[in-house]
Amino acid sequence: DGSIEFSLAQLWLVVTFSVVFGRVALLWYRYSFAVSMHWYIKFITDPFTDIPAYWMSSYQIFNPNLLKGALHTSFPNTFSMPEGYVKP
Repeated sequence: DGSIEFSLAQLWLVVTFSVVFGRVALLWYRYSFAVSMHWYIKFITDPFTDIPAYWMSSYQIFNPNLLKGALHTSFPNTFSMPEGYVKP
């Protein structure tokens, strides 16, 4: 029937590239090539630098005491401080 099918992952990839390269092009147009390349490198390396920075939160979220403590910190009027909670 000639229809073209895309998976959700492929669409997200297109959107991601469009946003990153669109932002780099805008920075190049508004400021300079050097500024756009600085941000391009930042966009590309950001996932890799975030891994060491945030790896502990991936398993700490499953600790009910830490989760309740984080909720209390963000919403003190709604959630009570859990007993024995120590900030990580």
